Amino acid sequence: MDSTTVLAMWGALVSTALAGFEGAKFYEGRSPVVVMLKRNMKVYPKTTQYGDKTYIVITAANRGKSPVYISNAGMMVRKKPGSDAGGFIAADAMRGSGEPILEGTGRDFFLDMEDLEKKHGYGQNEYVAFVSDRTGRTFYSHNWFQRLIRTRKLQ
Repeated sequence: MDSTTVLAMWGALVSTALAGFEGAKFYEGRSPVVVMLKRNMKVYPKTTQYGDKTYIVITAANRGKSPVYISNAGMMVRKKPGSDAGGFIAADAMRGSGEPILEGTGRDFFLDMEDLEKKHGYGQNEYVAFVSDRTGRTFYSHNWFQRLIRTRKLQ
């Protein structure tokens, strides 16, 4: 092997290693928000502001290293034929408080489950939770394919 081949192999090796380090830094430094959806939740004691109702709890958890500011949270449901119900459901109580969600912590948002499921007739497989941050990114509780099925846009 001549010196140019050795130099080219060395350059390829170093640049590949540096690209790997930069990719690891990017993966580690991102600020993903994990959205979890929990049904049939009750608040105890019943004398709190939430009373004796059953709730759907949307939890936004920060798995990244930088703080995340949540601007709002809500539910995405399908629009039923002949009904005004459907689309996006977000209550005033589901707006972000302005406080950051720090690394490894989360924030809960409450939505009255009886109102959503009994009054409007939505079942547990017909809605998807979402949260939006101040930069305009939206994070969902389900992947894109499940969102299409749950909101019945695929059928």
